[in-house]
Amino acid sequence: MALIFRDRIRQKVAAVGTGGLSLSQPIASYTIFGDANLGNNSFPYCVVNDLQYEVGIGSYTSAADSGTLYGVLNRNLVLSNSNGDTSLINFSGNTADAFIANAAELSVLVSSQPVPNTFKLIKWTGAQYELIDPIENGPALGASIGSSIMFYNSSNTNFDADPNLKFFPGNTPELFVNGVIQATAKAFVIPHPTKEGIRLHHGSLEGPEYGIYYRGSVFTNYKASIILPDYFQALSKYDFTLLTSASTFVPIKTITTQSEVQIKLLIPTLKKVKIDYLVIAGRNDIPFRLEG
Repeated sequence: MALIFRDRIRQKVAAVGTGGLSLSQPIASYTIFGDANLGNNSFPYCVVNDLQYEVGIGSYTSAADSGTLYGVLNRNLVLSNSNGDTSLINFSGNTADAFIANAAELSVLVSSQPVPNTFKLIKWTGAQYELIDPIENGPALGASIGSSIMFYNSSNTNFDADPNLKFFPGNTPELFVNGVIQATAKAFVIPHPTKEGIRLHHGSLEGPEYGIYYRGSVFTNYKASIILPDYFQALSKYDFTLLTSASTFVPIKTITTQSEVQIKLLIPTLKKVKIDYLVIAGRNDIPFRLEG
């Protein structure tokens, strides 16, 4: 639902009480509300008689739906009135004019009745502008919407937000993405740790999979066992690539299982030697896709 404006919409109204107002006879040279193509949208209205007036945001119920001759003007939100407040006027019953107005309180348009402390964005829809709430799905997402990044949803032409994409500002800002980041090239830029005013620009490795690695060192003079962390076992495919290097010329034999890497020196040594290892595997929780 949007807040819309229409030109030259004016009609007599039976202005009685504080409820919806039944529209009555047309006014020459003006279009009646029923022919204004208002749909379910809101619009700014003004109702004025000899002694009273009310400016607000309303909606229209058709003649067929309301069971009246010309339909009903619903008074959803009062912006100003002849009493000097924002309550519904208790109209006296005198014949009044009702028309779509350009209310001063809406010099910045909104998509529906104004919501306090929200920003609005201009959007061109059909042959008119409408100003919309930036995050239209906020109420449905509730508290989880906090810190979510707003984006333009081309499938429904709305400005949406998703709690799977968040930004947390601060001295060390963080970007949270519960998904996959795609780019032509990926890099990180950081200040040089020893040279003031210089920045390091490093590119990321690329390959036909999403990878995970585990590395470290062991000291042994014969056998050593490396237990892979449970998260590594759960996230990785069992097609490990194992790289080792050692401070000895003694041949090394390795055996890998889903949970363990066994390292054995073929010739035991008196002094323990350091063996560095790197285990690389593909992740099994994110499928790799070829873009068509």
